[in-house]
Amino acid sequence: MNQNEEAMKSIRSLRGLDPFTVVFSGDSIAYNRYDFDPVPRTNGYDCFPGMLSWSFLLRDMFVNSSKGYVHGDILAAKHIVNRGEGSVRCGYKRSYVFPQYGRVLWYTAKSAKDKLTVGYNPASAEKIVLYMLSNPLKTSCRFDVRVNGEYNLTVGNSGENKCHQGFEPFSVELKAVKNQENTISFENFVPDTHDQSVSEIFLVGISTETVYVHMTGQGSTTCKWLDDNCEERLLRYAPDLVYLSLAGNDIILSDPETFEKSLRSVIRRVRGIKPHCGFVLLPLPPVEHDSDYIEYDGWIYHKSPVTTSYFDKVNKVAEDMNACVVDTYALFSGMPVNLWRYDNIHFNQYGNMLLYKHLKGMLYPEGDK
Repeated sequence: MNQNEEAMKSIRSLRGLDPFTVVFSGDSIAYNRYDFDPVPRTNGYDCFPGMLSWSFLLRDMFVNSSKGYVHGDILAAKHIVNRGEGSVRCGYKRSYVFPQYGRVLWYTAKSAKDKLTVGYNPASAEKIVLYMLSNPLKTSCRFDVRVNGEYNLTVGNSGENKCHQGFEPFSVELKAVKNQENTISFENFVPDTHDQSVSEIFLVGISTETVYVHMTGQGSTTCKWLDDNCEERLLRYAPDLVYLSLAGNDIILSDPETFEKSLRSVIRRVRGIKPHCGFVLLPLPPVEHDSDYIEYDGWIYHKSPVTTSYFDKVNKVAEDMNACVVDTYALFSGMPVNLWRYDNIHFNQYGNMLLYKHLKGMLYPEGDK
């Protein structure tokens, strides 16, 4: 087993953690809004949560592969009782707003007397996790959540000053009775403002495990910048797994030695908080334009001397610090550049899907999850 496989084996073993925290960070490729959102977004957390870039797709996968996960649309179709004048629908009128391909239960309460009840069997678990979205519309509210008739907590879903354009994912943990169907009721809706006529909640799904995912990449940044901002972008979340997109801007704005020093520092600082934290490092994809580095008849991409110097640093750090490296040049070789790339470096929709499937396969080599 080579070093990369050994590092990936360690990362796979983390998936049983509960709670499990994943952070996607680095430069703009860490969220890659290109070919999805025409509006420039400085940070990953500025994007709508339903974007289908590689990292957002992985986020959805980490959530929906948690134990006992049921999508919101399945809950709406098979597991709810709606009392009162409230209404249930699924999805959103605009693309890329809701995560999980829009498979979200959207409940509208018209009065405080309206009540939505959801049935869920947690099997052997004694907790239930609700995956929800904050609400930036003029329909946000506070509401009570009861389990089997007993009050658990009051939740507010205002999207004001929240990430992801106000549709910020959040989770709610509830006490449950194992090995039987539990009834989860949403009731006593109180609008956040006096002039709104309805209250609305967004239920993405339910499971028995807690998964946190944070998108903290920022465009046009270097590894030195990430080290300087490590507390804000990584350490505050105490991650179990980190995906880092790197080197794309370092080639222009930094040098290999500073890059290596900063990358080592980032990994060391995160592991100072979480010693077991796994790292998946994604150096820049093929960016060369010179025919000296591209075999056009087979679309084989070769690294320029400058690119090679950064890849060598990434591989050296990974070997020394037990991290996994994704060879982006090998991944995209054999495909014409206009098939997978949006511009000189970012992925288009196909490129995002290809990278997502590759990374998913690294996590689950035995097949789909």
